[in-house]
Amino acid sequence: MKYAEAKLGRVFVIRLEDGEIVHEVVEKF
Repeated sequence: MKYAEAKLGRVFVIRLEDGEIVHEVVEKF
């Protein structure tokens, strides 16, 4: 479970670096 959370965290950070809007990323979850 922790591995999945870490993977999600990385994707979230990568999306932020790509310039995605945080609000849109959060809504996807």
